Amino acid sequence: MDDSKSQTPDVKEEGRLRAEIAKLITRWAFLFIAVVALFTLIAAGFYSYHAKPDDTKRGEFFFEVAKYLLGIILPVVAGWVGTVLAFYYGKENFEAGTRSVTAAASVLTSKDKLASTPASTLGMARADFKALSLTADESKKPEEVPLDRIEAGFTADNPKDKPYERLPVLLAGEIPYMVLHKSTLNSFLVDKKRADKEKDAKDYTLGDLFGKVDYLPKNSFVTVGPLATAVDAKTLMEKVENCADVFVTADGKPNGVVTRWITNVDLLKAAEI
Repeated sequence: MDDSKSQTPDVKEEGRLRAEIAKLITRWAFLFIAVVALFTLIAAGFYSYHAKPDDTKRGEFFFEVAKYLLGIILPVVAGWVGTVLAFYYGKENFEAGTRSVTAAASVLTSKDKLASTPASTLGMARADFKALSLTADESKKPEEVPLDRIEAGFTADNPKDKPYERLPVLLAGEIPYMVLHKSTLNSFLVDKKRADKEKDAKDYTLGDLFGKVDYLPKNSFVTVGPLATAVDAKTLMEKVENCADVFVTADGKPNGVVTRWITNVDLLKAAEI
C-alpha cells in the first residue's frame, strides 16, 4: 500500500509545514550570509579607496577583523540551520527507520516463533474434533462409500452449532484417509444435480468425487510426528498443492494413528506476534 494514501490529513499538514519551515530557514540563512559578505566587500572597497598608498596596517587590520567575524558567524549560522532542520526532520526519519526495523523483525520473529512451537500444541487433539470414522468393511473400499454418509458427517452434533466446514475422514484404527472441505462436496453435488435432477448424494460415491477432484484423497493432508514443530508442518503443507490440513500421527507416517489435527488457520495464528 502506498504510504501517501494511508496518511491522515494531520500527518500531511505536518509534512507541508516542515517543508515550509525548511525553505524559510534556508532562505533567511542564505540571505544573512549574503548580507554579511556584501557588507564585508563594500567595507573592504571603502577602506581600500580611502587608504593612503603607504598605509598598509589599516587595510590589514580590517581584513583581520572581517576574517574573524566571518569565521565566527558562518559556523554559528550553519550550526543553527542544521540543528533546526534536524529537529523538524529527525522525528520523521526516526519513525520511518523504526517501521522498517519493526517490519523486518516481525518476519524473523514469526519464523522463529513457528520454529519454537511444537506441532503437538496446535489445533485439536483427536478427542476434541469430530471425524467420520469408517468401519472396517468400509475401510477396505472407501471409494465406494456413498456421499450421503459423507454429507451427514458435516452436520453438527448440536443443532444450535454451525455445520462443519471441514471433515476429517479416518479409516478403521484411526488412520488418516482425507480431509474434505464442504465447499468441494457441495460444488460436486450441485454440478451433478444440474446434469440429473432425479439423483442426489446417495446416488454417488467417494470414487465419483475423486474422479472430479483429482487431488483427493491423498493430497488433502500431510502428516508430521509428535516431535515436529509448527514450521515443519507449515513447510510440508505448502509443498502440496491445495493442501490446508496436517495430521499429527503417532509415528509421523501417513498410515500412523491420528493424535491431532492442525489446519492452515491454526498455523497462521501460531505465526502471529
